[in-house]
Amino acid sequence: KSPFRLYRWWRYQISRKEPHDAVLVTLNGAGTHWMRTMLSKALVDLYDLDDEIVSIHQPDLLPTFLNKDHRFKYNHDLNIPRIQQSHSFYSPLFKRKKVVLLIRDLRDTLVSHYKVLQTTKGLDVSFSMFLKGEGFDSKKHHTLKTRIEFLNVWGRSLQHTDLHQIVKFEDLKADTKGNLQQVIEF
Repeated sequence: KSPFRLYRWWRYQISRKEPHDAVLVTLNGAGTHWMRTMLSKALVDLYDLDDEIVSIHQPDLLPTFLNKDHRFKYNHDLNIPRIQQSHSFYSPLFKRKKVVLLIRDLRDTLVSHYKVLQTTKGLDVSFSMFLKGEGFDSKKHHTLKTRIEFLNVWGRSLQHTDLHQIVKFEDLKADTKGNLQQVIEF
């Protein structure tokens, strides 16, 4: 976490001006990988890019906002929008960016994230303990309380962003093509 690394990341973040920058904001378990994959594929198709979508992880096409090592491969080409993904609470860093807030029924996000943590991180606590944030490092993962806080903070903060669009996972699932088209047009 050197100051120079932080400075380079900050320069990267301000290297493009609106309307060339967007952030996909989601909670863990809200359909993040699905939406990232669809948006990556849309970028490849719309801009005739030479990339192949072979994984749900596309850090060169749709980087994670706070990851200091992820960079948009086409950052120099202002014709191609840079979309970054974040699980972060609202910050003034999002003020001048287009924000797509992907939300999902909290019950579903909790169950989904709990199952992922069990299988990938070996989480060995009951679902009840997970909801309360007990028995594991809850600072690394959203609990019920922090998920509610996350949505409330973003709900209050959207008025401070220049442009935003809310997408419900359930609507995206019911009409994937139509809702994805609206996000792409946004």
